[in-house]
Amino acid sequence: MRQPPPSPFATSLVALTVACTLSAVIFGFGVAVFSVRLSYADELGRLELALFTRLLVLIVLGVLLALRGDGWRGVLAALAMVFATTAIEWLLLPVAFSLGESFGIPEGADPMPGRPGYLAWSLPDLFAVGMCAVIARIARTLAGASG
Repeated sequence: MRQPPPSPFATSLVALTVACTLSAVIFGFGVAVFSVRLSYADELGRLELALFTRLLVLIVLGVLLALRGDGWRGVLAALAMVFATTAIEWLLLPVAFSLGESFGIPEGADPMPGRPGYLAWSLPDLFAVGMCAVIARIARTLAGASG
């Protein structure tokens, strides 16, 4: 039996997922680089604000995918995006830390700690994006919107 070709809608969801993953990785890498400098700064709250902004970007991109997807495929695309993003960011953490330290750290400051475990790094992001994507999908279903 011949399989029907994938719909353009499904193809566009894959392309959108890849684009969201790439943009989230670039943003997350930049946050990781600048978080090294911000961790040595005496300015209260800037590091937390940068990390919160990173999480907010992941949530917004996940909700975008959840609402764009056909049925629950969008939620799966959001989870795939955040899983791929956190995995790539986690692999790039040593590079980000060394790049951030190359901008200069204060004399006598402790070096950055090593890379955390993957579960400790990714679980909050996976949970936050997953919950927000599911809530967005349920809200769209309850509102009676098509898709």
